[in-house]
Order: sequence, then structure tokens, then C-alpha cells
Amino acid sequence: MRFRDSSSKFSGNLGKTWTEYVAEYQQVARNYDLSQEQRFQLMHNILSGDAKRFYLDEVQSYASTFKQAVEMVSAEYNSIVRQYRVKNYLAGYRISTLPTDGVAEAAGLEQTYKTTTMLAPQADAGDDGHLFDALLVSRSGGPTTGAADGDSKTDFEMKD
Repeated sequence: MRFRDSSSKFSGNLGKTWTEYVAEYQQVARNYDLSQEQRFQLMHNILSGDAKRFYLDEVQSYASTFKQAVEMVSAEYNSIVRQYRVKNYLAGYRISTLPTDGVAEAAGLEQTYKTTTMLAPQADAGDDGHLFDALLVSRSGGPTTGAADGDSKTDFEMKD
């Protein structure tokens, strides 16, 4: 199967989205014509690290169907705590530090785009402004432009 390599498995790290792994696993299962029962029996193969330990300790013994197992893992890795961890990471992300780390400005912008698009789906779905806020903060190094005239509005807000 496509999940032999540990790097292709869901580990539960912030950069990993559970729903993407489930979708890929479902595609592989369709290609191999696996039943729901077989999908459930083989589900541990898409997991590694902390996610696999969680599955073995908290899911495998209690879930009775593939759907239930997916929902239990989803509840753990799409929890409110995790959503806040992602949101806090995005809020603390600063593009202004990238050029000092040897990253060119264009590469820094590309890295910022990739980071926010990778993590945004894991943030609080009810908070529509989180991605905009994260991009604004990462671009400017803070929530405001810090203009010398004391104007605290951002570049994106309409000024009177």
C-alpha cells in the first residue's frame, strides 16, 4: 500500500491534517476494493508516532466500525485545544524573521503562504477571520503597521 514509509503516515503533528489522510486512505481502500471492515482492521497502517499510540490505546479497543474509529481520531486531532494551538502558532508566525534566517523575501512569502494554507484548515472553523489575522500579523510583524504618526490602523483597513 502507499503508507509503507513513516513520513507518509499521520503522526498528529501540527502540519498534518487528519481529514486529508482519511481521504487518501479511502482512495487507496477503493483502489484495493476493501470492505468497511477491512478498512477498520487496516486503519492502524496510516498512523505513526503519537497518533498511532492514541489509536492503539484509545480507539482500537473501543470503536466497532471504521466510521466510528475515524470520528474518534478526528475528535482528538480536531479538538478545540488543537485548534487553539494552531491559531496561536499562526498568530506568532512572523515573516519578518525569515530574511534574517537567510530566506529571501519571495521565498519567505511563499513559505508563509504554504504554512498558513496548510494550518488554516486545522484552526477554529467558526472563526472566519483567523487566516486573515494570521496573514496580516505575519506580513507586518505585528497587528499594526506602527506608523510614526501614531495611526494604529493596518494597511488593509479603510482610513478616514
